[in-house]
This record gives sequence, structure tokens and C-alpha cells, in this order.
Amino acid sequence: MSNYAGEPKRRGLALTIVGAVMMLVLAPAAFVVGTVFGVKGAVDLVQSAPMVTSGGSVPMSAGQTRDIYAYVGASSSDSGIETDSTLGDSVPACKVTSPSGADVPVSSATGNTSWTRDGGRYGSAGSFTAQEAGDHAVDCGSASAIVPDGDQASEAATKAAWGIGGGLIGATIIGILGLIMLIIGIVKLVNSGKERSQFRMQQQMGQWNNQPRW
Repeated sequence: MSNYAGEPKRRGLALTIVGAVMMLVLAPAAFVVGTVFGVKGAVDLVQSAPMVTSGGSVPMSAGQTRDIYAYVGASSSDSGIETDSTLGDSVPACKVTSPSGADVPVSSATGNTSWTRDGGRYGSAGSFTAQEAGDHAVDCGSASAIVPDGDQASEAATKAAWGIGGGLIGATIIGILGLIMLIIGIVKLVNSGKERSQFRMQQQMGQWNNQPRW
């Protein structure tokens, strides 16, 4: 508390505290929340996608497209979607057979996307479109495979990307606003500190001048 009546108040302290909290607490929290919600949505889709053992079959309707993610090895990651440039030739080639016994063309995989599920990593091995309805056999050698619907695979990737991207954008906006508030708060604190010091000096000089001279 000031010893001088009318001394200017300290300004900017609240802005400084709020700005620091936004930068150090709210911005990271926004990123984490956005990422968690996005990844959770992708994980739910990954977990619900059908899986077949080598030579197993998956039901298809005519014109339906499915992606193929073949097992490439163990993974310590939680279920989800990742981009892995190290997959290379480790992804086995897969072939698909229609209900009538005809070979179904499998298009080449694009990108380096991998799915992780139940302790395993599954690399993108391509996609295929059913020409007839019925169970289609998927053979990836000795590897099992996840065979999500094409729309399901796209939705999972979109959920993961939007979750991480949205969290990053939100964190950036909150962080920038927090930084602006922090700077303004510090400037106000410094200026008010100078004003308070000048006021005290003036008060002290006034008291000295008012002392009787002998």
C-alpha cells in the first residue's frame, strides 16, 4: 500500500498474468484437446474396420472400394494413423479374388500411410473396387490385413488431420493473443512503475521543500 495519497495505481498486472496463463496453459491445452478428439475419431474408425487373415474374405457390394493395409510388423504405438517413410518394400503385395474366382485389380498404394492396431503396424498395400457383390478373398501372403471401406479410410485420415491441425491453429491463436496481452501488460507495468516512482520523488521533494529553514 502507498504511503502517499493520490499515488498512481499499478497497471498491467492482470493483463500480464492472463497473457502468461494463455501462453503457458491454455495454448498447449487447446492443442492437446484438439489432437485427442481428432485422433480418437480416427482410432474408432481404425478399430472398427474389418480385418482378414491371409486368404480371408470380406463382404463387398458391387462398385464398393476398399483399401488394403497389410501387416508389416509389431508396433509400440497406440491404435491410429501415421505417416511412415520407412515402410518401403516391407509392405507385402496383395491380390484379391472375386466370388466368381476372377482376379480383381489392386491399384498401387499412394503415400506412406500406415495404420496401427492391437500392437501391429499395417502399411498401405493399395485398393480395389468390387465388380460384383459378394465375399472377396484378400491374400497378402502370410500377412493379415485391415480392409476399410475407401470412404472410411479417407474419413479416418481426415479426422486425424483436422484434429491435429485444428488443435495447432487454436493453440497458435491463443498463444499469439496471450503474447500480445503479456507484452501490453509488461509495458503498462513498466510505465506505471515509472509514474509511481516519479510521483514519490515529487512528494518527497515537496515534503523537503515544506520543511522549515533555520
